[in-house]
Amino acid sequence: MGTAYGVEGYIGPTTVAVKQLKANADENEKREFLAEMDIMKQVGRHPNIVAMYGCCTEPNHQCMIMEYVPFGDLKHYLQNLRNLLYKLLTEWYIRSIYSFFFLFQSLQFNDLFRFIKSLNPY
Repeated sequence: MGTAYGVEGYIGPTTVAVKQLKANADENEKREFLAEMDIMKQVGRHPNIVAMYGCCTEPNHQCMIMEYVPFGDLKHYLQNLRNLLYKLLTEWYIRSIYSFFFLFQSLQFNDLFRFIKSLNPY
């Protein structure tokens, strides 16, 4: 992470991510990095795609200046969301069971079913 000045569309300093090719990268990693750089140049700007603000192709200094994304990449974001969703569904399930248990203790058995919503649309 770093700070950039003069980024198009931003006034003042802007938080950016600096993606660097590691110093001990093999030829395959170098090719992949340069290919990613070329793809980012071709893609252009879109609100749902991480922007590349600039790059350096000098040997031993190859890097891309990218839009900083505070929640990381989409794969990790969705994995975290899935874990959160699982926790929320588990909590909802437990609360539902406590609610049914409360109703079961509080009402006569015949009255219980009047308070339960059916999810069946028919």
